[in-house]
Amino acid sequence: MMKSPLAPAPGSFLPRAVIFVVVVFLFLLAPSSPSVISHHPSKSSSYLWRINSSPPCYMFGTIHVPYTRVWDSVPENAKSAFVAARQAYFELDLTDHATLAALSSCQLLPRGQHISQLIPRDLYMGLRLHLDYVRRTISTWITDDQRAKGLDADYLFSAITANWERKQPVWVMLMVSTLNAEEVASRGIPVLDLYLLMQAEKQKKRVHAIERPDEHCNPLNELGLDMVIFALNETLKEQDNLRLGIRRPSDHGNPDILIQEYRQGSLDATLFNQDTFQFPLSTKKAAAASNAMARKLDDYFKTNLIQKRNKRMAARVIDLLVNRPDAYFFAFGVGHFIGVDNILEFIRSAGYTVDHVAPGEVLDFSTYSNRKHTVQGTFDDLSEDEKTRALLQFLQYHQQLEGKSENGGQFKDLVDVGGGGGAVDVYQATDVKETMDEKAVEESLKVWYGLTNGGPRNRSVSAIWIVIAVAMAMLTTAAS
Repeated sequence: MMKSPLAPAPGSFLPRAVIFVVVVFLFLLAPSSPSVISHHPSKSSSYLWRINSSPPCYMFGTIHVPYTRVWDSVPENAKSAFVAARQAYFELDLTDHATLAALSSCQLLPRGQHISQLIPRDLYMGLRLHLDYVRRTISTWITDDQRAKGLDADYLFSAITANWERKQPVWVMLMVSTLNAEEVASRGIPVLDLYLLMQAEKQKKRVHAIERPDEHCNPLNELGLDMVIFALNETLKEQDNLRLGIRRPSDHGNPDILIQEYRQGSLDATLFNQDTFQFPLSTKKAAAASNAMARKLDDYFKTNLIQKRNKRMAARVIDLLVNRPDAYFFAFGVGHFIGVDNILEFIRSAGYTVDHVAPGEVLDFSTYSNRKHTVQGTFDDLSEDEKTRALLQFLQYHQQLEGKSENGGQFKDLVDVGGGGGAVDVYQATDVKETMDEKAVEESLKVWYGLTNGGPRNRSVSAIWIVIAVAMAMLTTAAS
C-alpha cells in the first residue's frame, strides 16, 4: 500500500427545506468553529468507493468544511488512492480565476436592479438592521489566529457582505445564514475540497471540473421569488431569534453534527441531504400554508440540486470511463454518493461494479502505469468512435437483458443526458472582464472558501480594493 505524503498543515422553527440548500449546495460557505468537535478519528466506515474499470478509479465523498476538522479521520487508503491517481475531478475548480468570476457574476442582479425592488420593504429593512448588528458585533467573533493573518473585523465584514444589495435574494439568504460567531470564526482555512484540489496541483496531477459554474448557480437563481422571499424571511427570523437568545440552533443542519457524523463514517442520506423538514407554527392555518411552501422548496431542492446534478455528473464520469480511461480520482460532496438516485447507482446502471472500500483495505495500484489502457484483440482495430458506440450499445443491451427497464432504464437516460459534450474540463475563459460589482463579490467568495492569503499587507490591499469596488458600484447604481 502506498503511504500518503499528505499531512494537514430547545428546537428551531427554520424549515429544513431552507437548511437543505445551505447545507447541501453551499456548505462550502458554512464551515464551523473548530473548538466543538472531538478530533479522535473513527475508522468505522469511509467515503471511498472503487469503480472496477480498467484501470480502477476511485470516488471520494467530501464535506465542505475546513479540512483541519476532518483530515485526520480520512483513512490512509483514501489518501493513498488520491496520491496514486493521475487525474483528479472536482465539482468545480475553485482555484481557477474564470470560475470564481463566473460564480461572482451569477450572484448579481441584472444591471440597474436592487434587492429592495424585489422583496417587501419590511424584509429589506430587517436585513439592514441585522447586518448593522453584525457589523457592530463581528469584532468579538474574530479569533487571534485570524487577526494574525490579517483577517480583522472590518475586512471580513466588508468582504462577506460586499454588494449584498446588488445580489440575487437567494444569495443574500445564504449569506445571512452563515453570519454568526461560529461560522465567522472559521474563515481563512481551506475547505476539504479546496485542500485536495490544491494538493492535486502540487502533485502535478491533471485537475478538472465535472460541472460548469452556471450549472451550480442556475438552480438557485431560477428559484421562484415567492419561495426565495419565504426562505429569506425565515432565515432572518432564525438569526434574530438566535441573537436575542429566544432560541438555540437546531440540530437539523447543525454543522457540528454533520462533521461528527462524517468523522464517524455515517452513510445516513437523510442527515447529509436534509431531505425532510418540520415547521411547527402557532395556528393550523398558518402551519398548513407554511408547510406547503416548505414542501415546495424541499421538492425543488431535491430535484434540482441533488437528483439532476447526480445524473449529469454520473453521465460525465461514465463518458470518461468509456472514452478516456485513466487513473481517476473523483472528489464530490458526500451527499452525491448516498440516498436515492445517487451517482454510484447511475454508474452501476451503466454496467460497472462499484465497491465500497473499507478503511483498512489494502489497495492495489500495480495497474497504474503510464501505458495506454486498450482492449486487446479485434476490438482494438476499431476507431475510437466505433469503440465508444460498441461499448455503449453493449452496456445498454446487457441492462435490457437484466430487465431493468423496457426502454433501457437509467443507463439509456444517462446516455441521452450526457451525450452533449461529455465531461467538462477545468472551466476557463479566454478573456475575463469583470465589473466592479463582480470583483467585490469574488473577494467574498475567496474569504468563504478559504482562498484568502492572509497577512496584514495582503489584507490591507484587499480591504482597500473592496472599499473602492463597493464605492464604484454604489456610484454606478446611483447613476443608473
